[in-house]
Amino acid sequence: VSSASMVMASLAIPYTPLGKLFQFVGLPGLFYPVLLIFILGYFVLVEAMKRIYYRHYSATLAKSA
Repeated sequence: VSSASMVMASLAIPYTPLGKLFQFVGLPGLFYPVLLIFILGYFVLVEAMKRIYYRHYSATLAKSA
């Protein structure tokens, strides 16, 4: 929850008086869907690699436990 609120605050700063003071500008509208695609792709790749890792090293992991 705290990470999501920090992301939301970071995205809102350019539209606040503080953002205007520091001359921040809002990001283009296409940025947000592209960012979402990259984040989802990252999560998919991480989960795939975890499955491959555990499948490959499951015997070794079981011996060390």
